[in-house]
Amino acid sequence: MKKVVLGFFELCIHVIIYAFVIFLVYQAAVFAYDYSYNVFGDPVVSKYDTQTTTIVVEDGDSASQVAHKLKEAGLIKYESAFVIRVRLEEMGDKIMPGTFELSPSMSTEDILQILTTEGEIRQDSSGGMTR
Repeated sequence: MKKVVLGFFELCIHVIIYAFVIFLVYQAAVFAYDYSYNVFGDPVVSKYDTQTTTIVVEDGDSASQVAHKLKEAGLIKYESAFVIRVRLEEMGDKIMPGTFELSPSMSTEDILQILTTEGEIRQDSSGGMTR
């Protein structure tokens, strides 16, 4: 009888361990899908939130600094996914300094399009015009 009870407890422990491992693998797969969708897809943070947020990109800001500002404003989900996307599309040096009105309903593609084409035009110290 004692052997049967010990066998049952051993079986229960194995089932719990296997269930936990399956749960971890499932969570890893869900995260991997979500993260890769944020890199390669066109995700929006909130489809229905059209309220705009002002983002100021300073001259010399890196893609990481811009991603941090976008994340703090709730416009992107993962900073590193945004940086990877910028590098894959070779847009890091194309991000313009300026003030931008962006919303959580914009896709990453929309945000990148605005950041690379619609920077605020201003006069620099030498008298020339810059974005």
